[in-house]
Amino acid sequence: MGVIHFAADLESLTLNAIAKAHDCVDIVYDLSRIQTTIQYGTERDAGTLDLELRQKYPAICAMLQTANSMPTLPLQRTSVARNESVNKANLRQDYYGILCDTAIKKGIKKNFEECIDRIEKDGGFTL
Repeated sequence: MGVIHFAADLESLTLNAIAKAHDCVDIVYDLSRIQTTIQYGTERDAGTLDLELRQKYPAICAMLQTANSMPTLPLQRTSVARNESVNKANLRQDYYGILCDTAIKKGIKKNFEECIDRIEKDGGFTL
């Protein structure tokens, strides 16, 4: 897979819907755990949380499978490369996988393809 670029409005629209919903407390907690672990956690913390979330949210793997099936474009010079550990990059994917799943369930997006803007050829992961 390459660099996944998500729809520009995905995060803001979905986080807004989550904030208004009463049934998303667990999602808010998990998204917060992801952000905290990316910023302050160890590689081991990130790996443990990644495994937990991928079991809890099968949609993360479904989103990644969708991304893997999409055509890739050449890497743009404007892309920002992240020097993250593998497990923290995986957590970033988890974050957006959870957002995609929630956006679909809340009717913001119809499917994973609508959540993903494009895929660029590269070994890393950026937003």
